[in-house]
Amino acid sequence: MSLYSYTMQTGDTAAWTQMSADVCGFCGRIKADAEAIAANGETYVGGDILLSEVTVLPQDELVGGFPVDASFTQAPARHTDAEGTVINETAGDSGPVRIDTLNSAGSWRVLAVVVGGLQE
Repeated sequence: MSLYSYTMQTGDTAAWTQMSADVCGFCGRIKADAEAIAANGETYVGGDILLSEVTVLPQDELVGGFPVDASFTQAPARHTDAEGTVINETAGDSGPVRIDTLNSAGSWRVLAVVVGGLQE
């Protein structure tokens, strides 16, 4: 989750893509948003995400991955267009999050992110 603000701010999606499984809808949306912001000359500031109370749950026997439960806090963020006009501004957020992970071929991948009980 620490890659989120870096990816959104820079448009550099290489590390984000490497840790994202193809099935992760949240991961795909963030990658597309970051690429669009960079391509359009827009700016994204803030949005840092911190995790606390991290608990790795037992391995999911069906998928083989490990669900990770945590509390998240996201800093306020501002998305502006190339002229500096605010497109979107958030006050930040916090709450529970579940991150489904899987170790595949020696690399950890994010399969899904569920915020507050809603799948992202």
